[in-house]
Amino acid sequence: MTEGRSGPHTTEMLVQSHLLEHPKLRFSDLRVHRGPNGICLEGFVETCDQDVDIAAVVREIVGAVPVLNRLHCGCRIPAPHERKGPTGAERIE
Repeated sequence: MTEGRSGPHTTEMLVQSHLLEHPKLRFSDLRVHRGPNGICLEGFVETCDQDVDIAAVVREIVGAVPVLNRLHCGCRIPAPHERKGPTGAERIE
């Protein structure tokens, strides 16, 4: 991890910024803490993509560290501009 080179909270800020920029995740609340046993994630994330392994994303950022995932998850409903079809609804034919 990166502590010592740039400050005590560099790792937490790096993990938080990468997670907030992830295209398949939307956080309404995200707290990242680092302790002696790894990284702890807390807050609320919205996603409908069950294939996203948030702990694996964190390990890609900071290396092979334990990740305690305490995030509450919900399914994100797409905004009208993200929906299919001309009226914002999927077409059924």
